[in-house]
Amino acid sequence: MDENGFESQHAGGRSPSVDEIFKLLTEEIKDINDKERLKGWTPWVILASMISASWIIVQDVWTGGHSWPRVVAVFILTTAVLKIICMAAKTLDDLATRRNKNTFQLLHSQASAVSILASSLWSSAIAWSCYLFQSHASKAIFVAAMAFYVIKTIFEFAITIVVSLRLPLPLSKPNRPIMFAAILGVFIATHVLMVFGVITSDVQSSIILIDIRIGSLLALTAYGITLLARLPDHSTLRESLTEIRRNLVLGETSIDETLHGARVALQGMWLSDIVRDETRILLGYISSVRGEYDDCLRQMKAIREAGALDANKRPSSDDLIALALPNILDVLKGYESRVMAIAGEYHELFSKVRNRLTILTKSCKIASNDLDRLVDEIKRAQTPVDQLQKQYIEEYYKLQNVWNAWFPEKKRDHKPFRKHQEVE
Repeated sequence: MDENGFESQHAGGRSPSVDEIFKLLTEEIKDINDKERLKGWTPWVILASMISASWIIVQDVWTGGHSWPRVVAVFILTTAVLKIICMAAKTLDDLATRRNKNTFQLLHSQASAVSILASSLWSSAIAWSCYLFQSHASKAIFVAAMAFYVIKTIFEFAITIVVSLRLPLPLSKPNRPIMFAAILGVFIATHVLMVFGVITSDVQSSIILIDIRIGSLLALTAYGITLLARLPDHSTLRESLTEIRRNLVLGETSIDETLHGARVALQGMWLSDIVRDETRILLGYISSVRGEYDDCLRQMKAIREAGALDANKRPSSDDLIALALPNILDVLKGYESRVMAIAGEYHELFSKVRNRLTILTKSCKIASNDLDRLVDEIKRAQTPVDQLQKQYIEEYYKLQNVWNAWFPEKKRDHKPFRKHQEVE
């Protein structure tokens, strides 16, 4: 099955073996472990650093000699520099690891609620610091910075709720360079102005070593908390691949399901992955309707081959063909009722799928590239059934017209699928 749920072949014309898939998953997990080892961030290293920093802060605060306005100034300065460095590193990393332009990830599969909550708490601390420091520096700069971080805090709290509820919010790389550049420019400008506000404040000339130590360690401790909260995010992919590999070995998933899970985890989601199960149901409806039409056409062919259906040669009322034809027409009406019932469920589900995908594409422009193609693929699978319906209607009218020519006193005037066509 391809990403839309339609039959396809893998590259090379064959499906990979279980051993090949197992080796691929193992190598990917190993690469993730190697990358994390190179970064050097482990929970124990971060915890040890935070404990040491906290002990130094307690000692400095206990002995006194510091000034809280000066400490806040250093905290803001250190935080602004950290934010600029982190944003630059993230931007470069995103540019270096671009995904397929039509794929995306769901936010809850890439980030934990704890990491976003930790970031929002740090944002609220920065907003509070800007509020406290505005009386010692340019009020306009720090009111603007405070407003920026208040908005950021509210946004991150909202995202925390979304991730906690595992709502399908798409996460994608920005595909609007101008908008992305504008957001990045506002972010950098805010923090550069914060740095400028601190170095031009009325406390900058009186900052001493103990103030620098307390303020910078507070900022680094806050950063350490966010790093510690993000560690589960780094292991999300590894855990997903490990689970996929385990299910493959235990026989709980097929090769196609395993390949689909690995592709989503490593390369991102296609729009069709969101409605993969619904797509299978739609294809099942199409297959069922096609089977009904095949049965109908077989019966029509059988009655044509059983006797002469010449409208100008009326058989006797007790002739076999005269007895069979009305029964066949009634049986075909029964088939029609079943087809209309299935078609009603199909169109209802198709409408829900299309509305759901339309809403999704409004929140993720990258996914919109895939919407028309997916809808066209489903309609293309429906096309042979539509052709069978036209063939059925033509054959039904031929049989009904023969009957009406033979027995005008018992005229039939049934119009196949008229109600269904009116609804469509």
